[in-house]
Amino acid sequence: VVQVIDTGIQYSHPDLAANIWTNPGEIAGNGIDDDANGYIDDLHGINAITNSGDPMDDHYHGTHVAGIIGAVGNNGVGVAGAAWSVKMIASKFLSSTGSGSTSNAIKSINYGTMLRNSGVNLIASNNSWGGGSYNSVLASAIADAGNAGIMFVAAAGNAAQNTDTTPSYPACYSSNNVISVASNNSAGNLSYFSNYGASTVDISAPGESIISTVPTNSYSTLSGTSMAAPQITGLLVLAQSMCPNRFSVGELKDILLNSGTVTPALSGKVATSAIANAAGVVAAASALCNSSLTPTTSPTATQATPPADTSTPTPTPTPTPLLTNSLTCAYICALSHHGTDCYTDHHTNCSTNQHTNSNYDLNADPPSNPNLYPASNKNSKTNKNSTPNTNSKTNKNSTPNTNSKTNK
Repeated sequence: VVQVIDTGIQYSHPDLAANIWTNPGEIAGNGIDDDANGYIDDLHGINAITNSGDPMDDHYHGTHVAGIIGAVGNNGVGVAGAAWSVKMIASKFLSSTGSGSTSNAIKSINYGTMLRNSGVNLIASNNSWGGGSYNSVLASAIADAGNAGIMFVAAAGNAAQNTDTTPSYPACYSSNNVISVASNNSAGNLSYFSNYGASTVDISAPGESIISTVPTNSYSTLSGTSMAAPQITGLLVLAQSMCPNRFSVGELKDILLNSGTVTPALSGKVATSAIANAAGVVAAASALCNSSLTPTTSPTATQATPPADTSTPTPTPTPTPLLTNSLTCAYICALSHHGTDCYTDHHTNCSTNQHTNSNYDLNADPPSNPNLYPASNKNSKTNKNSTPNTNSKTNKNSTPNTNSKTNK
C-alpha cells in the first residue's frame, strides 16, 4: 500500500479503480466514523482540507501521479504504472488550484502513520510538492512516519537549483526515510528544470513528457520532478513485493539507491550519480530476500535538524506543489501544453515569478482541453521501467500524439 499526498485521486478512473485502497474498517455511506479514526467514511483516504473522507481530485496532479505509480497493467486500457499490484490511498491536501497549507500536509502524513500503526501495510508516501523553509513540525511528522516504517518519496523540485546550498523542502529533510528524486530526460541527462544536489538529492528518474491518468477518465502528458518521484514510489512497491513485510525503511532505501544505473551526466548532480533501474531493484530485493545480509543504512528515521540558513528558496520555474510558510502549490511543468518552456504558477501567494505567456496557471482553472488522451486509447505503452530509452518515441513537442509509444 502507498499513500499519494497531493490534490487527491480520481479513484473512479477506469485505469486506477482496481488499484485504489478501500478501508476495511468503514461502511460506505452510513455517515459514521466506523473505525473511530477521526474521519467519516474514509473509504479511499481523506480530504485534509475539509476533514472529510472524500479525496476526489478536483485538479489533476494527484491523479497523474497515481497513474505513474499504479495504473492497472495488462488490462488493454490506457497506461500501466510502475507497480501493477498496489493499493493507493488518496490524501488530498492541495485544492483545485494546486495550493494547500503546511498544516494539512502534516495532517495527511499523520493519517498515513496512523493507518500504518493500525495494521495497514503502508510502505511509502509520494510527495510531489514542496517549497518554503524548514518547518520543525513537518520534519517531526516525516520522522514519525519513518519510525513507523513508511518511506517518504519527495520530488526534488523544479527550480534548476543546487539544493546543497539552497534547500528545498520537504525533499531536503534529513530523516532517513526521505528519498529526494531529480528528473532526467530520455537521453539520461538531468532535466533542465530539475533541482540537483550531490548531497541532498538521492537519485534520478525520467520526468519529461510522462503520460498518465487525469480526470475525468482521461490521460495527459506532463513533465516535472513531480512525475519522476512516483516512479521511485512504484519501485519501492516492487522491492517490497519480492518478500512482503521483510524490508525495513533502511533496507528499502539501500535497495533503491544501490541498484541504479550510474550515469556520468549525473555525477555531482545526485548522490548516487544514478538513474533508478527497475530490473536492478527487483534483482537486489530478490537477492536480499535469499540472504542474511543487511544493508548498512540505519532503518530508523531521525528528525532533521534545522540548517543555519532558513531563507525561502527562489521560486521554481515549473509547476510540482510549493510549500511557502502556510501555503503549498503544485510543481508541474507545462511542457506538454505550450512548447518547451516550463512555468511556475503566478498566484501571488505561491510565487513572485510571473510569465505573461503561461496559459496553465495552477491557481486558476485548467484549459478546457489540456492535451488529453481519451480513455479509449489502448495503444500507449507507458512507464514500464525507470531507465532511459533513447529509442523511445516520446511526446517531445507540445502537441499530443495519440499513437506515440512513450516512456518505455
